[in-house]
Amino acid sequence: MVVFARVVEEGSFSGAAKALGYSRAAVSKQIASLEREIGAQLLNRTTRRMSLTEIGSEFYERCARIAHEVVEAERIVAAMRGHPAGVLRVACPVDFGRSHLAPLLPQFLRAYSEVRLHLLMDDYQADIVKDRCDLAIRITPGPQEPSLVVRRLGSCSTSLVAAPDYLRQAGEPKSLRDLADHSCLIYTNARTPELWRFRGDRTVRVSGPLAANNGAVLCSSAVAGLGIVQLPDFLTEEDVAAGRLKRVLEGHEPEAYGVYALYPRNQILAPKVVAFVDFLAGAYGTGAAA
Repeated sequence: MVVFARVVEEGSFSGAAKALGYSRAAVSKQIASLEREIGAQLLNRTTRRMSLTEIGSEFYERCARIAHEVVEAERIVAAMRGHPAGVLRVACPVDFGRSHLAPLLPQFLRAYSEVRLHLLMDDYQADIVKDRCDLAIRITPGPQEPSLVVRRLGSCSTSLVAAPDYLRQAGEPKSLRDLADHSCLIYTNARTPELWRFRGDRTVRVSGPLAANNGAVLCSSAVAGLGIVQLPDFLTEEDVAAGRLKRVLEGHEPEAYGVYALYPRNQILAPKVVAFVDFLAGAYGTGAAA
């Protein structure tokens, strides 16, 4: 259809072929194929001149609009390849998005004014393809998804904490084995929710009265004296500083977590994605690949 519109505009097959960079035979073949497909003759052709049929004239008006849209679409794509622009869909955990990501967004959006950010905050692990996300931010010991590119943005320290009132009543654990006798609060989105992992490949199985897929709920429950919880420090540091929570078993460090950006493999990476990932890597102090 684009070739047909150019033939009409140039007034000849030869002129269209030169404008499009095709051979004259290729242009002639495409027009013949188009006429067969729609079941109507579009051009009256003689050895000296060419003119539109009545159907061809009507058809050309619509083809001309389509050809214009194709050119415009190619221009937009070329522009987006050259600099960050368009809608950027990012999935991230709720608490991390609120406490760590949200404060950075104004700076990013001021720097890249043609990017429109759609933030999908949820504590389940988004299916990047199914949920039509450009990338996802995850807090994890190490993503294991071969279909995705993984880039480490920074580290995320984790601690065991409990309310002072709880520790006075239940006693403070002295060893990892003691955790099995305590009321523990379970984060269900963890890789092994009821099996807490510590550095040195040490593990302990825990149980308790509350399990939830949201860290803020578990943090507030710990403050209320419900038990011991293992959470990222960015969720508990304010309560620890205020004395509402106390770190326990500080000599036994939980399994190390990292902050990762994940995006589909086998695709041309859009400048908007590159810009956002590089921005976060700079903000969190690392650009190292995971």
